[in-house]
Amino acid sequence: MTLAQLGEKTGHSAAQVSRYERGIAPMNDVDVRRRFADALELPHEAFGLLAPMPAPR
Repeated sequence: MTLAQLGEKTGHSAAQVSRYERGIAPMNDVDVRRRFADALELPHEAFGLLAPMPAPR
């Protein structure tokens, strides 16, 4: 996947994706981490997030 394709899936420019990838821009926002995990089809835990809570019964 290219930076531009990942950017499209996450709502960021290719340049911003590159800054995240190179560690120039911190990826501190939980929503941003979730979008990247979803776009890359990775578990949220791969981005340092907790697993989603199960729905109450």
